[in-house]
Amino acid sequence: MMVRNFRIQPLLRGLVVLLMGVVLAALPYRAQLHIQAHQATAVAADNVAIVGSYIQVGNQRLDIQSRPALFIDADCRDLIPDIMAIPEIRRPYIIVNAETPPDFLPPGLSFFWSPQTGTRSPALIWYDQKLIGYMYAAVEPQLYNMRYPMLVGEGEVANRTEDGGGQNAARAAQQISGTILAPGEIFSFYDHVTPSSKDGYVEGMTLFNTEEGPQWQPDLGGGICKTATALHFAVEQAGLEVLERHHHTEAVTYAESGQDTAVARSAGWDYQFRNSADKTIKIVAAQNGDKLEFRIYELLDPSGKVADR
Repeated sequence: MMVRNFRIQPLLRGLVVLLMGVVLAALPYRAQLHIQAHQATAVAADNVAIVGSYIQVGNQRLDIQSRPALFIDADCRDLIPDIMAIPEIRRPYIIVNAETPPDFLPPGLSFFWSPQTGTRSPALIWYDQKLIGYMYAAVEPQLYNMRYPMLVGEGEVANRTEDGGGQNAARAAQQISGTILAPGEIFSFYDHVTPSSKDGYVEGMTLFNTEEGPQWQPDLGGGICKTATALHFAVEQAGLEVLERHHHTEAVTYAESGQDTAVARSAGWDYQFRNSADKTIKIVAAQNGDKLEFRIYELLDPSGKVADR
């Protein structure tokens, strides 16, 4: 992103006093707060000022009710990894106090910069009924909290819902979506998936071992192995401990040989994993076009609120 110099009138020199006054009384930043997706952009401006729930940067207004603002300088380089670990949709506006264009920020990070204005760094502010802020050592824990919910694993398979198997796969994903697991808790596929007509399942193709050998035949709930496969891809990426997993004896169209995950209640085949992370996790699933997608989030707030999806 191109960054251009802009001169600033003093940024409400009383900001420092205000921030110091509210730092002890401020409520922690709520990681689940919905953040409007818009990028900060460097623009030329003659002044920066706080106007209600906005920071006015020339003709542009930064909404600090939907996204916090972080003031840093060259001495705050150790905060860069914390900033970059925050999902972009929740990353704060970055305003750098510097006499010349800063060169210590990574490529692709949107930021503003200005000559020194007397504003102390680091300082993190946002607006929630009133101006709230943290300064100095209190900033880093707040940036850490803003990482969450943190996406740790994703998985997807091709899944067309025009056929019964695709409908069953999507239905099974619905039954799993929203599952929350505390550290050490075990997930069992068939604890959540109940293939029955009253639960919305229809006939789909299932691989049976017959006297003539393996054959694909219609079966109520057939197709849910796609769900187990997409979920396993997300579990694998999240680095969670898999306790039970099986494969089809024949090739499938939605995964490479040996990469699929098969479930079959009649054969006693379940899919199980343990939340081996040190934080609570949440599983979120959705049919998106012709793809069945799973996401696994680590949560800081055990209530399980996930705003990223």
